[in-house]
Amino acid sequence: GVDANMAYSLAGTGMSGVIRAEAFKQLAASDSKRAKQVLEVVLVKPDFPGRVLFIQAALASGSASLCEAVVAHLPGVSVNDQVVIVTAIGEQSLAAYEAELLTLLPNAEGVLNACIIHALGNVGGDASFEPLYQAFSANSKDMNAANALARLQAPAADQKALATVESGADTASRIASIKVLELRNISGATALLNGIISGTADVKLKQAAFKSLESIGNTASIQSLLDIASAGNAQSREAQRSLKRLSANFGAPEYQWNELYYPTLESADNDASREAVIEILDAIACPEVAAYLQGIFVDSDSALRPAAISALKRWPLQESLDDGDLWVAIASAESATDKERSDAARSLKKLLTHRSHPFYPAQADLLVTIVQADLPLEYKRDLLTVYENPAKHFSVAHKRRLVTQRLKVVENDPQVGDMVKQITRKL
Repeated sequence: GVDANMAYSLAGTGMSGVIRAEAFKQLAASDSKRAKQVLEVVLVKPDFPGRVLFIQAALASGSASLCEAVVAHLPGVSVNDQVVIVTAIGEQSLAAYEAELLTLLPNAEGVLNACIIHALGNVGGDASFEPLYQAFSANSKDMNAANALARLQAPAADQKALATVESGADTASRIASIKVLELRNISGATALLNGIISGTADVKLKQAAFKSLESIGNTASIQSLLDIASAGNAQSREAQRSLKRLSANFGAPEYQWNELYYPTLESADNDASREAVIEILDAIACPEVAAYLQGIFVDSDSALRPAAISALKRWPLQESLDDGDLWVAIASAESATDKERSDAARSLKKLLTHRSHPFYPAQADLLVTIVQADLPLEYKRDLLTVYENPAKHFSVAHKRRLVTQRLKVVENDPQVGDMVKQITRKL
């Protein structure tokens, strides 16, 4: 490093802005009084070399006097300088300057407005809640405002939102506060919303609670939504929609199936109640759910078949290709309609032709299942034609052996063994 005298000299006369700013940084660490003298000169000269670097260094210095010197100039400098200062206040979490940011906000536009909102998310407290909430309310798709509102340290605002949701005077303000609970994921919010959807609250309030629980719900929320979705009342359809989104966001599909969904299906009073749950089982797609759906497809008389097909059509793409076996079961059923077979063929071809080497083993196993299934000959041959050029599909050469090994068991199939051999030969 250099001594304070040298740093003082270089900060004003260095060959480049970078050298001057670096010298200023060292001076700030050793002699903040003289650093402030240099800074005051820089701040009144818009064309001073390295000016932006000086401003950033001052605000990162940890020196209250240097920070105050910069922030004192905030109202009068150019918009570009304001953006630099505001950004640094946010990055350095300088909560002491929340008031200055709030003063600047009403007249700020464009990039500066966005920077102030972002910075307030880092440094703001209860005083920033209302301005940020207004910014979010003006454009609920503004993720910058939403994220700033979520990061804000505003305990008084949180308590107010909880109290308003619980016992506010009018529905509109309660609904607005539900959105705040969701954005800020306040402690106690989920339990409060669970109580609303399970109780006798206003319909619109329940709808708002459904929506917010999609992102902050817990296992109790899932159970409540399962109960409402399967109850067959006026709010069942909306509950079903929110349940599906919550379950997809929640993850842990096996846990949800074993602890929540399956017990609900088992205890349901009738098939109509079960249908509402089965229709959205794609949200928790896993082998256990696939096995349950398989049981429905095996029973050709099951009234639950349309609901199960509905879930299967939206099944997410997974390396295990569990849904492939289900489509084969549908197409193999004696009672299968032409439309069901056509839907199955389209879905199976999509699964068989998905190009990604982690899928190779499951694709080969699915092909074996198709060959061994009780399906019309032409139907099988049509499905196998997707691999007319197998080397093009199974393009990762060192993974092909996995495929040929699995297909060996059906190379001598009396119906389509010739086609299987063609595939393995070309690999």
